[in-house]
Amino acid sequence: MDPLKPLSQHWSSPRALMLVHGVGDYHPGDYDDLLQSLAEVLGPELWHSIAVYPVFYDGINDWFVEKTQLKAGVQAISKAVSDRLGASGNSGGIADAFSEGAADVLWPALVRDARLAIRDNLIAQIQQVVIDGRASGIPRWHQQITIICHSLGCIHTYEAIHAAAEVPDYKLRPVTDWVRFANVVMFASPVQLYQSVALSAPVRPFIPDPDEMATLRPLSMPGQPDMSQRFVRSVRNWISVTGAYDPVGGYLLGKQLGWAYMDIQPRPEGFTPIIDPQTDLPFAKAPDELTRVLKSSLVGASGPKIPLQNPHSWTRYVSKNPDVVRQCFA
Repeated sequence: MDPLKPLSQHWSSPRALMLVHGVGDYHPGDYDDLLQSLAEVLGPELWHSIAVYPVFYDGINDWFVEKTQLKAGVQAISKAVSDRLGASGNSGGIADAFSEGAADVLWPALVRDARLAIRDNLIAQIQQVVIDGRASGIPRWHQQITIICHSLGCIHTYEAIHAAAEVPDYKLRPVTDWVRFANVVMFASPVQLYQSVALSAPVRPFIPDPDEMATLRPLSMPGQPDMSQRFVRSVRNWISVTGAYDPVGGYLLGKQLGWAYMDIQPRPEGFTPIIDPQTDLPFAKAPDELTRVLKSSLVGASGPKIPLQNPHSWTRYVSKNPDVVRQCFA
């Protein structure tokens, strides 16, 4: 299997699911723990009726990291995060661990070719999903396509769904092309963190062509006006879930970091933010333990080896928020 070639398959129902991973060296098989958790949440009958499309893009990531000098930009990102945490009254080991790992999530802003290549990879997969649905006898307007993404994957998904709504050549607009996503679920979205840091004074000089990035404009729902100028959303149901102890999602030790927490204001129809309290984690009474967990597995990491006790674990988010997942396929 070529991880950068769009996956194609037959649909046995109108439902399809795209999975977009975060930082981590993902290869075929590395979604297995997540797929098992999703199957347990949804039950075997429903699960086996869904056409599942795991997305891989680390080959693109690695290629551009190796060929691009990112040191100065990465240092600027770490400093910008550290400065904001200090201004928020957060210092010490947790702040250091978060600042050191933040560049894992934010580095694509520094390389235009990389971020566009990843976006185009996602767009190509979305196009193939739509084609597969039609080939399986399901017209575009009846297709129920869900995207579930995590961490850095949320940034790439945000860019892709806005491009899908804005670029006519992709043939993925909600009015002209009859393509609307049933659900987009973002776990631990760093989209607001990305915007705040990328537009800060230390980092902005390192961002090539920032005006072309949807994530660096005011956060919004993607869509297209119809002939009567009524705005039609590309996403019917958009859910953003973050944990109360997950810094990448904008929370640190149960407290919201306004500059890092993703929300859309004024709150549009169809967008729902949810806070996972993560009350089963011990970090409220033992903050040093959170520092240890973050340092042992970089805070930006979301690969298949991330431990479940890490508040940023994708598999943990799915298993602890079953209602969020189930409502997408009700």
